[in-house]
Amino acid sequence: MNLLQKRKKTSERWNCFSKADVLGSFDFMTLTISLDSLNINDFNHLGELLSRGDYKDGILNRNLEYDLYEALKKIYGLSFHEYTHFVDSTSTAWGASFLLCLNEAYLTNHDIFGAEESEYHKAKYFFDLAKSFKLPDYYTAKTPGVDPSTPWSYLVTSGKRFKNNGELSDVPITFISFGNSSQERIVRSPLSMIAVLEVSAMAQEILYKSFLVNALPEDTRIVEISQLQKESLKFIYNHELTEYSACAHLVANIHGFTDVIMAYTVCERIATVVLNFTDKCFDDISFSDLARKTLHIDTNKPLEAVCKNSIKSRDRGYVFYLICLLMPKSKYENDEEIRKGISASLEAMGINYHEVIMAARREVEVASQTLSNSPIKCIAELSGSLLKNFDKKLAAKQGMYDFSSFDLPPVLLGDCEIVAASPGVDNALKKYDIEEAYNELVEGQLWVERFSEACV
Repeated sequence: MNLLQKRKKTSERWNCFSKADVLGSFDFMTLTISLDSLNINDFNHLGELLSRGDYKDGILNRNLEYDLYEALKKIYGLSFHEYTHFVDSTSTAWGASFLLCLNEAYLTNHDIFGAEESEYHKAKYFFDLAKSFKLPDYYTAKTPGVDPSTPWSYLVTSGKRFKNNGELSDVPITFISFGNSSQERIVRSPLSMIAVLEVSAMAQEILYKSFLVNALPEDTRIVEISQLQKESLKFIYNHELTEYSACAHLVANIHGFTDVIMAYTVCERIATVVLNFTDKCFDDISFSDLARKTLHIDTNKPLEAVCKNSIKSRDRGYVFYLICLLMPKSKYENDEEIRKGISASLEAMGINYHEVIMAARREVEVASQTLSNSPIKCIAELSGSLLKNFDKKLAAKQGMYDFSSFDLPPVLLGDCEIVAASPGVDNALKKYDIEEAYNELVEGQLWVERFSEACV
């Protein structure tokens, strides 16, 4: 069994993005990326095109050749989407915490590391954490037979999660219900952790494709801009995928954006802040009087309880909703306007934007230092790139990352070839051995699964 076959088998139960990311995938449990729809010939073809023409001239002078445009769009549109999942899961405050939990869980494998039974609970904790990213399909309520055609309406509601024993818990879920023009509910989707992660990755895919489109000659550009809008809207208004597009709908509806690019630019900035919320940020939330009125929690006790319990449970989907709702209404046409808008929403929550970022950076730095001593070789190797990628993510212009400046590992292709899909030359992870890393990490994954299933 080759690496591609093994990875598909072991990642199947953990593929949180399986319905949305059909052309490639990121595996949380082994930190590997596969671009299943691409093969080595695609990369060789791109190399030939790049060697024939002047890419920089094409970008700067808006005369990018169409063949090169198509190849770049196909390869890097997908690569950057999956690489964003990797960066978010390793180089944000949330990602650093996730990586620390993964490391601790895998180190409880007695057969490899000789861990004591008293440490095994870390494996079960990580198992439950990874399962929580995407809520079970039960919580996505589709209405059979309802016409899903646009225009759609939306309504934010809340519910509660069920405990393992089937009883209701006090842990809320924020939902977005989508209706058609006849006011019939099409689907109700949770604003889950996966919704935040997917909008972050989708933003990079769409923003990069838009960047390429704008480098085309005028006649071709007009056609391709229209095509990109159609492709983006097809994803956003797919009623089977609303859990993945929920954040984009929320931003577009609350702020009245009709331009997909603008909506995703704002989504990326909000998602970055949400992924960098530390525990202290959650604990420090204290709403102003105006914010309490905006959220209707000044007079509605049940709604106030939902708010309080969502924050207590560290619900990042809910925080995305809070930031979006509390941002002042504006066109948000540039980075500075977006930053000021997010800063204003955080101030209404009693939090300072710069303090959020600095606290997150410190957590990533501490995690990097801790993980550098991990007995798991590939984790120790990855640790050296956490802080660099954190800084590069924050340096994005108009929400779009410069992936040539990140440290990014090679990827697995659909023909089982392994390539460096990152365009960067100063990439500390360019020679990272993903097959060796997979074999090392999958041992931890299988141990976590085996032990957790015994916890009944």
